[in-house]
Amino acid sequence: MITLVKRHLLVFFRDRWAVFFSFLSVIIIILLYLLFLMDMLESNFPESIRGTNDADHLLYSWLMSGVLMVSTVTVPLGFLAVMIHDKSVSISNDFFVAPIRRILITLSYIIAALIVTLVLAIVNLVIGQLIIFLNVGKLLDPVSFITLIGVTALSSALFTSMLYVVVSLIRSQNAHGTLSSIVGTLIGFVCGIYVPIGVFGSTIQSVLNTLPFMQMSALFRKIYMEDGMEAVFAGTPDMKASYAAFYGVDIELFSTNLSIGALTVMLLGWTLLFVALSAWRVKSFRS
Repeated sequence: MITLVKRHLLVFFRDRWAVFFSFLSVIIIILLYLLFLMDMLESNFPESIRGTNDADHLLYSWLMSGVLMVSTVTVPLGFLAVMIHDKSVSISNDFFVAPIRRILITLSYIIAALIVTLVLAIVNLVIGQLIIFLNVGKLLDPVSFITLIGVTALSSALFTSMLYVVVSLIRSQNAHGTLSSIVGTLIGFVCGIYVPIGVFGSTIQSVLNTLPFMQMSALFRKIYMEDGMEAVFAGTPDMKASYAAFYGVDIELFSTNLSIGALTVMLLGWTLLFVALSAWRVKSFRS
């Protein structure tokens, strides 16, 4: 199985366009931020700090937290195109005649997808910190950085297992391409990146807050943006609370503000659910 995992990784990284399209949503978010969103976000700051280093720090932290979360969704979806391609051109049939159980062949795709997602997401985290440091001269403290690595691992496991369940139902590359287009278009909305969640009505907010995408986004933001919010809204707790609610840092479910602990427990539950569903789908390939 280890040989198959290595093979899947090599196939993915050899296709530069596949890697590029895995990050296309991330690139779009960064471009939208630079062209349109920065002024909109800054308009919600107290006038006295607009354009300051602290304001820029918070803005870049909001951007990079969103980019980091989105990459844990789009990368495994892009990688699983390897599995679809192998099915569509019958390469997988060659694996099935080898002296290895089918369940291990299927698991090799999941493990490879998880490895790629986690590695590229951590690279994304490091690059994001480098960009913030070069622009505002600030970095996350060591505890927050390590915590974010843990959250990144959780997000990678959650969305890799979730997307495997979905992609395992697909048989053609065209269908996978359509799915990728839909996910790439919607991910910025369901995570409250293109449009802050506070813009939507209470019903839509409630629906979005029940989804793991918004919950994971909020968890990333709570850790990534805390220092920035403390600096920008020092002495104005009401303004900080309003900002956090409007931009999806603090989200509510059943009229309860979800803390970091509550979000972590809920997301672990989502992860266990989709890991179980993945295991069920894997068993369907048993010979």
